[in-house]
Amino acid sequence: MAKDLAVTPARPDLDPGLRALLAEMPLMSELNPEVLAQLRRYPSTPIDTLLDGRAVDRREITITTGSPGS
Repeated sequence: MAKDLAVTPARPDLDPGLRALLAEMPLMSELNPEVLAQLRRYPSTPIDTLLDGRAVDRREITITTGSPGS
């Protein structure tokens, strides 16, 4: 009786840009203030790039805060 073997598809290699960024990151399992400071130095991806091709409606709103009656 033959066993059915599940075949796991091969995963693609890491993006070269991501590989370079990961190479600069320290190997650790804890997120601490030093790691956060290092991460904040990297530019964030523009929101339009992240949302491109997705079925979303985007709008920007401004919320003002203040004490009641002001």
